[in-house]
Amino acid sequence: MAPKFCIFKVIAIAFSIFPTVIPVTNFSFPAIFNFGDSNSDTGGLAAGFAFPVGPPNGQTYFLKPSGRFSDGRLIIDFLMDAMDLPLLNPYLDSVGAPNLQKGCNFATGGSTILPANAASTSPFSLGIQVAQFLKFKARVLELLDKDKRLQKYLPSEKSFKQALYMFDVGQNDLDGAFYSKSEDQVLALIQTFLTEFETSFEKLYNVGARKFWIHNTGPLGCLPRIIAKFGTDTTKLDQFGCVNSHNRAANQFNMQLHDLCTKFRAQLPDANITYVDIFSIKLNLISNCSQYAALYVLGRSSGRDAEILKTVTRVNQLKELAQFLDAGCILPLVVTISGRVGSETPISCEFSGLRGVIVEETAEQHFLKHNDAGSWIQDSALMLSMSKEVPWYLDDGTGRVYVMGARNASGFVLPVGSEVFEESGRSLVRGTLDYLQGLKMLGVKRIERVLPTGTSLTVVGEAVKDDVGTVRIQRPHKGPFYISPRAIDQLIANLGKWARWYKYASMGLTVFGVYLIAKRTFQYIMERRRRSELQKRVLAAAAKKSGQDNQDLNEKADNETDGAKRVMPDICVICLEQEYNAVRSYVLLYNMLFALDQLSSLPATNRAGSEDIPPLMFCIYNLSNYTRRSDLEDCTSPLGMSEA
Repeated sequence: MAPKFCIFKVIAIAFSIFPTVIPVTNFSFPAIFNFGDSNSDTGGLAAGFAFPVGPPNGQTYFLKPSGRFSDGRLIIDFLMDAMDLPLLNPYLDSVGAPNLQKGCNFATGGSTILPANAASTSPFSLGIQVAQFLKFKARVLELLDKDKRLQKYLPSEKSFKQALYMFDVGQNDLDGAFYSKSEDQVLALIQTFLTEFETSFEKLYNVGARKFWIHNTGPLGCLPRIIAKFGTDTTKLDQFGCVNSHNRAANQFNMQLHDLCTKFRAQLPDANITYVDIFSIKLNLISNCSQYAALYVLGRSSGRDAEILKTVTRVNQLKELAQFLDAGCILPLVVTISGRVGSETPISCEFSGLRGVIVEETAEQHFLKHNDAGSWIQDSALMLSMSKEVPWYLDDGTGRVYVMGARNASGFVLPVGSEVFEESGRSLVRGTLDYLQGLKMLGVKRIERVLPTGTSLTVVGEAVKDDVGTVRIQRPHKGPFYISPRAIDQLIANLGKWARWYKYASMGLTVFGVYLIAKRTFQYIMERRRRSELQKRVLAAAAKKSGQDNQDLNEKADNETDGAKRVMPDICVICLEQEYNAVRSYVLLYNMLFALDQLSSLPATNRAGSEDIPPLMFCIYNLSNYTRRSDLEDCTSPLGMSEA
């Protein structure tokens, strides 16, 4: 089978803007195994190394800490969703007995290609991750030989062979090197990085891996942290405000990585390699952020959920849900149910006195601090954030249905049960210390949010039934997941109302975004065309002038002796507008080389330092005033004559 090699340079925004025009691609992989750093870490470092991943960890999508170095999902999460596969579980996270049938994630934040050292954030370098995979595969196949029933939870031998192996690593190697080395030294290290990468790649190939998805590294110099550290000198920044040295290193790394992928193609039979140009994708988003911001709205649902909720199966009594599941209807079964919150082990809230099933407590220290202007400003800092949840269910008097993963549901909001402000105690010693630190402590604000028992809720989700007959509602892999105090009809009406406004806003912003992109494209095409025409005209004029100068020089050389006055060619320097500096430099260089050539052809005695060289005469024109070709061709007179 001939090897395949693809290069993906796709703007990610297109997938959300034009979902109906995406070409049909075979994304049917039985399992995914990922290796990399924080760009694709779904919780490995937090689980395996107890690394504290702070805010905004998981705030916008998961609504709880997810172990990701992101407020929402990562690229790999979107890819898993596009392939209709569940999100990857970290290999290092065994809590909760995760299902690894569809693969697992070996990536950990801070990982490098080179082996870790004492200063490394993560001890799990690429070589360690590959070693973990080899051990994982051997153990899985050993267990499956003993018990075939484990195939529901572990990948089969066939899955390992047909799986997709993904890489997103290398950024931290470049990043760390710049703190102790010059740019040239970092560039010299790239080959060492890729030699180690090649070793890991070949280990996977030798155990049967055949399908590979390799990300190059992104524009490292555009990271805010890098700009803050290395971008204090504005001369070292590019037109987008990114650090030039780091982006040059990333580009060099990517070119050599691409060459390595080409080498794999030639040397490794049956290898299918997809090289993904993440650098261009991210840099395009950075450089054209205004255009993509206008088009972003198209990626939203625009009322789609309201239409989907109308088609969801409505269960009037909870006892009927078990009958639906027992009847063997089409799965997954997405339903809407209603009932009151209950639990066998409710939580007693300390401040509000309520009994609830989900309780979140936060404590904020409020204080005044001295600013540089000498005045006091109020600020706060988070001291404590705790969350508790017990198993809970909805009960309508006819049956019970347990609810799982409620905090990930759309529309779910915990009401405030209690909000208390505790003033700081007065102490001379404490007050003196605070004053020396430029602080004045005001007190602690404690907020308690709780989902009380007895609350009426409507839940839309997937209904499942386990082996002991317990019915649960959970987030469906595909479909809506809503938890709201509103009835289903009110929820649909509310979503539909916002959908109409959303649709109008989307249409307006779409037209505006298309206009911006079309305008920029037209300007680019016209500028390229004008540059091409200008360059042709300038070069034609320069060539004609050079020919005339050569002819004049030859005629004068025949009539003059060696001691005669030297004649230097007039040089026509064409001053262009600022945006045509590239063309101007080309013409200026052309004429300078011509002048040097003529100077070198003069007798040695005439080039002696004791003789004064007549000043070169310049014919300077501003190209923005030219309207005809003849104007360029008339560039033959020195400055100050009638043509100038």
